Amino acid sequence: MFFRREADAVLNPEKYENGETTFSYDNKTCDFGVPPLMSLIKVQAEWERVIERIIQIQNGRTRRPDTEDSERFVYEIDEDTLEIWPRLQKRTKNGSWTSGKSLTLSAFKKSTSPSGPVENALRNLVEGGERFVSSRLGGAEAMSHLIGYPYVYRLDTDLSQRIEVCKGSLELSFTKNKNGEIVPHHNLENFSQAALLTYDYLSVWESPEVLKIYHLSHEEQQILGQLNKVKSFPARSVKPLTQMIKEISTDIPVLSDLVSDKEMKPTAKAVSKITFQFSPTDYNCYSVHAVVRPVPGSTMAFEPGHGLQFVTVNVNKELVSVSRDLKKEKTNWEEIENKLLSFSDYQENSDTWILNTEQVLEFMEVLRENKGICDIAWPQEVKFKVDKPPITFDSINLNIRSIGSWLTMQGKVQLDGKTALEMDELLDKIREAKGRFIKLDDTEYVAISDKLKKVLSQIAKVTHKKKKELEISAFNAGSLKELEDAGVSLNADQEYRDLLSRIDSANNLNVSVPSALQAELRSYQIDGFEWLARLAHWGAGAILADDMGLGKTIQTITLLLFRASQGPSLVVTPSSVLYNWRDEISRFAPSLNIHIFNSGDRKKILETAGNNDVVLCTYGVLSSEIENMSKPVWNVVVLDEAHAIKNRTSQISKNVHSLKSKARVLLTGTPIQNHLSEIWNLFDFANPGLLGSLPDFSERFIIPIEKYQDKDQQRLLKKMISPFLLRRTKAEVLEELPQKTEITIKVSMSPEETALYENLRNNTLENLASGEINSIQAMAALTKLRQAACNPKLVDAKLDIPSSKASVFLELVKDLIANNHRALVFSQFTSHLALIKQVLDEAKIEYLYLDGSTPTSERKGLVEKFQTGLTPIFLISLKAGGLGLNLTGADYVIHLDPWWNPAIEDQASDRAYRIGQERAVTIYRLITENTIEEKIIDLHLTKRSLADALLEGADMSSKLSKEEILKLLSV
Repeated sequence: MFFRREADAVLNPEKYENGETTFSYDNKTCDFGVPPLMSLIKVQAEWERVIERIIQIQNGRTRRPDTEDSERFVYEIDEDTLEIWPRLQKRTKNGSWTSGKSLTLSAFKKSTSPSGPVENALRNLVEGGERFVSSRLGGAEAMSHLIGYPYVYRLDTDLSQRIEVCKGSLELSFTKNKNGEIVPHHNLENFSQAALLTYDYLSVWESPEVLKIYHLSHEEQQILGQLNKVKSFPARSVKPLTQMIKEISTDIPVLSDLVSDKEMKPTAKAVSKITFQFSPTDYNCYSVHAVVRPVPGSTMAFEPGHGLQFVTVNVNKELVSVSRDLKKEKTNWEEIENKLLSFSDYQENSDTWILNTEQVLEFMEVLRENKGICDIAWPQEVKFKVDKPPITFDSINLNIRSIGSWLTMQGKVQLDGKTALEMDELLDKIREAKGRFIKLDDTEYVAISDKLKKVLSQIAKVTHKKKKELEISAFNAGSLKELEDAGVSLNADQEYRDLLSRIDSANNLNVSVPSALQAELRSYQIDGFEWLARLAHWGAGAILADDMGLGKTIQTITLLLFRASQGPSLVVTPSSVLYNWRDEISRFAPSLNIHIFNSGDRKKILETAGNNDVVLCTYGVLSSEIENMSKPVWNVVVLDEAHAIKNRTSQISKNVHSLKSKARVLLTGTPIQNHLSEIWNLFDFANPGLLGSLPDFSERFIIPIEKYQDKDQQRLLKKMISPFLLRRTKAEVLEELPQKTEITIKVSMSPEETALYENLRNNTLENLASGEINSIQAMAALTKLRQAACNPKLVDAKLDIPSSKASVFLELVKDLIANNHRALVFSQFTSHLALIKQVLDEAKIEYLYLDGSTPTSERKGLVEKFQTGLTPIFLISLKAGGLGLNLTGADYVIHLDPWWNPAIEDQASDRAYRIGQERAVTIYRLITENTIEEKIIDLHLTKRSLADALLEGADMSSKLSKEEILKLLSV
C-alpha cells in the first residue's frame, strides 16, 4: 500500500549531492526463488512477483484524456523557489507590447481579463478569501500549467531571459551487466525514492533555459516502487521481462537491449538523421543541441551513435519499436560535425552551440545544404526556416531603361519554382539583412551570396522608388554592369548600352596633350588631364582636389583645349580670380577664344559661342543671368573654387545645378570645410544621383561616419566617390619643392590679459552650465575668447591693455626684415589685422593689405608689387587669401590666430609654398598659452589631411555639442 499526499517536490539533481539530506527507504531485496520440492508446487521469486504486479498495475491504469488579445499575462520565475510572479502587458497602437505591470497575487486572483486556461488554473491555486490571500504561488504543480506557455521569463531580468517549460516523461531502461543480470534504470534516479513515491509533481532544470516538469501518475509511482524492490533481475528473467516491457511501453517509453529482431520485430524503421534542437536563451541568443530521435513521431532523444540499440515507445497511443542503426548515426554525426567546424568557437561542448541570430542563420544554411543527414527542431512558438536555396546572380532578371542621366530598373528574383521577389522588395530586405541572410517573413530567411549582397547593398544605397520602378543614377551604371558580368539576366535599352560603350571606350581613349598647349606639363599633371578627359568622354563629372599650388588650372585648360572642337565651354569663378583665368588661358592656350561674360555683350556671347570658345563668368553674374545661361548645353562646365556651392540651400548652388553640360569639372583644394554633406552637394552637381538623396546619404554615411566613426561606411563612401575624385598632395608628386618648416610660437599673456580672459571664460562656463545661454550663444562667446587671446582691444576698444601677441609679432617681423625675408601674415579677423596695421605704422614698417573688400582690379597690382620685392610684409584676411593668389615671393608665413579647420590654413600657406617657390618656406603660428587657441590646435591633429577631413569627420566649429564646448572652455 502506498501513501500519497498532495505536495510538490522541487528538486534539482545537483542539490541532492555532497551529503545533503534525502529521504530513503529500506531497499533490501528478497529472493524466495528455490528449486521446486514437488512438480505440482511452484514458489515465485520476488522478481517474478514484481513483473506480475507491474503488468497488473499497467492493465489497471486509468486513462486520462489529453488535456489576438489586447492584454496578456507573462510570468516571471524565481529559479530557486519556482515562485511565479504574474505581469500584465498591454498591446500598444503599433502592435508591440508594454513592459508590463507586476500584479500582487490578490490582484491576479481577482482579475478577470485576460482569462485563458493557464490563468484560470493558476488562479485556482491561489488560496485565500477576499481579504487574506497566500503570499506564494509556485512549485512544480503550478509550473505544470505553464508547460508550452510562450511567455515565461527568469525573475529580475526585465523579460530578457526566456524560460521554456517542458513536459517530462518517465523513461525506463533495462540493460545487462557483465554478469548477465538485467538491471532496471529510470530517468528520475537523481530523486530519492521517498520523493518519487510522495510527490506527484517533480521539476528538473535541464539547462539554464529549460525547466522540465514531471507529473507522475499513481500507476507510475507504483511501478517505480516495485522496481525499487530489486536491484537486478536474473538472466533467466528475459522472457517474462520482455512481456512486461511490451505491456508497460504502451504508456512509458522503455529502452532495452534484452531482445533481438527475432524476439521483438521492429514496427518502424529507425531514423538515423541528426536532429538539431534549437531553443531561445537570453540576450537574443539560441542554444543548439545535437541528438538523434530514432523513433518516428517521438521526441525521445539519444546521443548520436551511443546508447541502446532497441527502443520501444508509445507514439499516439500505438506501440512503436525500432532497431537503431548506431553505425549510420555515428557516420552522419561525423559528416555534419566536419561541416560545422567554422562554428567551433561557439561550442559549449561537443554537441551544443550558443549562437546569435546571424550565426543561427549561417548554421541553418549549412544544415539545409546537408538535409539528407540532419533535421531541425524548434520549440512550437519559435521557429526560423532556411529552406530555400541561396539567392545568386543567376536568380535575378532585370529590365533597364534610360531617362536622361537616370536609369529606371524593374526586375524579379526567383527564390524557387513557386516564389519570387520584386527587385524593390529585395533591395528593401537587403537594407535590413542580418549578415548574408534576408528575411522573407516572420520566420523564414534565405541566404544570399556575399558577393551579390555586396553589390546589391551598394545599389540599395543609391536607388529610390518612383511609382513601381526603381531609379538609379546613370553614373552608377558600373554596379549594374558588375551584376550583368556576374550572371544577372539584364534586358536594357540601347541608350544604356551606348553609355556602357562610352565607358569602355573611355578606358581605351587615345588621350594626348594637345600640341597647341604652350606649357610643359609635369607627369602628374598629364595623369590628371587624362583622367579628366576620360571621364568627360562618357559624360561623367570630375572633382579635381589636388593640393593648392599643384596646377589644377593648367590641367583644366589642357582639357578645354583637348575638347575645344566639341562646343563652347563655361568656366565659373569667384570674382577675385576671373582675370587670372583670362591670363592663364591666353598664356597657355592662345588658340582658345576667351569671352568675359561679366563685361561683354552677354546676349551676343551666348548666341555666337561655339567651338574653341571659353566663356568666363563669376558666380555672382551667373546668378543674375541663370535663365539665359541654363539654355545652352555646354561642352564642359568648370567650377573653380567649387566649395562655393557647398551649401545646397544657397542661391549659387541652386543656380549652378540648372546648368546643362556634356561634362563637368569641379576644382577645389577643400571639397569639405565644415560638414560631410558638402561633398554630397558637389557630387550632386558633378554626377547627379551617384550618392542617392541627401536624407539617405545622411542616414547611411554622415551620421555613421561623423557621429560614430564607422570605418566600414568610410570605406564604402571612398569606394563610391574615388572614380570621380582625384587628390594628390605636394609630398606625393613634387620632389623638387624646397623644405617646409612649421613652427608654433607660444605667447604668454600678461596678468591683465589673463584676468580679462579668465573672467570671460568663467562667465561663459557658468552661463552654459546654468542654461542661460544655448550652444549658438556659446559659440559667440567662444569667438570672444579667441579674440581676447589675440588682443584685449578686440573685446573692448576702450581697454588700454597692451597685446602680448602683437609685441611678439612685431619682434618677429623686425627680425625677418633685418635678414631680408618677406612674409605673408594671415588672420581670420579683419579687426585684428586693423590693429596689426597700427602696430606696423607706429614702427614705420611698410606693408600691403588685402581682404574681401579689396576690388578685383586692385588685387593683381598688390600681388605684383609684393612679388617684385618692393614691400616685405603682406597682411591678408584668411578668407580672401585662400583664393587664386600666387605669392612665391614670400618665404615666411605667419598665422596670427588659428582657424578651426587646418585645411583652410594650409590653403592660405600654399600661396607661398607652391610651384615656383625656390626657397625654403617657414610657417609660424602664434598661439597664446592656456587659452582656447591651444584647444583648437589639438583639434588639428585629427584633421591634417583632406582625406581625413573628408572621411573621418567635419569641421567642429559649427557642430559643437554642449559637452565639447565645455571641454574647450576647460583649463
